[in-house]
Amino acid sequence: MSTSDKPSYNFRMADWQDFTKNLEIRLTDLACARPLYTKDEIFDAAHTLKEVLQDTIRTRIKLQKPLPDKKRWWTGELEDAKRQKNRLGSMHHKLRTFDQHPCHQQFKEAKSAFAKLVIETKQKHWNDWLSEASTKDLWTANKYLRNPTGDGGQPRIPTLEATDPYTDEKVEIATNEEKARMFATTFFPRKPEHSNVPADFDYPAPVPDAQSPGNKSSDK
Repeated sequence: MSTSDKPSYNFRMADWQDFTKNLEIRLTDLACARPLYTKDEIFDAAHTLKEVLQDTIRTRIKLQKPLPDKKRWWTGELEDAKRQKNRLGSMHHKLRTFDQHPCHQQFKEAKSAFAKLVIETKQKHWNDWLSEASTKDLWTANKYLRNPTGDGGQPRIPTLEATDPYTDEKVEIATNEEKARMFATTFFPRKPEHSNVPADFDYPAPVPDAQSPGNKSSDK
């Protein structure tokens, strides 16, 4: 198992009110605050505080195994906002015939607030990630910024190579306008000036339509 596959604490989905309340209880059980005069006393106090924090994390923060398609920017606040939006959405649908019911306006406001919160959370997650990014991560960030959002495939048509009809030399097609023009002329060539089909060509009778009322086979 690689380091990235190991379970980790899901701090983003933590119930921080419950965490803070539990931590306060544990800190209250410690010895009363007193001056620390020696280096050993400082180290002992720091070690005790560290043990209390780690034990609170172990008991109050859930472990999670990272998934490849997981929204790493998702937070507990977003989960609560989504749950509230969905609850009002259900009420909005059930009472859709009552135009003046306040749940319709509440659902509209909740939906707008949730969409705004998603944008703000994504932006904060992006800024936090950039502030702690390594050199390798910065190259990845540059790739994200240069390419539009997609499924990870090649988002742009690479530079094409064509033959100049006048000089028979190889030329590169780099701009979007040139690529579009090249595809248009390749896939949709111009109509020939002279047709090879005789003018008085005798075409065979058309095949009857299978759904035509006059087709007996369709009535079977």
